Amino acid sequence: MMKKVTGSMTERRTRRDGPGGILLRLLRDEDGGIMGNIIFLGILTLVIGILVIDGIAVFSTYRRVEEVTDKAARQAKFVLDTEKSDVKAENAAADICEAEGMVFEEFEIRKEYGHTYKISCSMGTETYVFKYIPKLKELTRQQSTAYTSEA
Repeated sequence: MMKKVTGSMTERRTRRDGPGGILLRLLRDEDGGIMGNIIFLGILTLVIGILVIDGIAVFSTYRRVEEVTDKAARQAKFVLDTEKSDVKAENAAADICEAEGMVFEEFEIRKEYGHTYKISCSMGTETYVFKYIPKLKELTRQQSTAYTSEA
């Protein structure tokens, strides 16, 4: 909604109502040039900072899921070597993933490859902005698969 601001002829201009309109006016007007640029750069820095924080959160979740899945695979192999039970090995891997707050996705034994064990865990990342952008939302869910085999 456009509103006419009253005043002398040199001060007469139209502007949009609301804080966004004031920001646009500061950026557009000559008398608000420096202040407008400072506000614009401040908002731009804030947005970039939030995106960087989200990226760091996603990367740290990726690393954590990789480490925990590898640990679960090693534990499953150890349990299988000592207990000789596939069920106990699967439970050991699931316990490690779930103790770290992750979802235990899969435990598979491939005997045709010389007893290769496949273990998958996943975890979501809590982000500020990525969860609202469809292409970036896919990055917030991290899944890792670890393989281990008998010697």
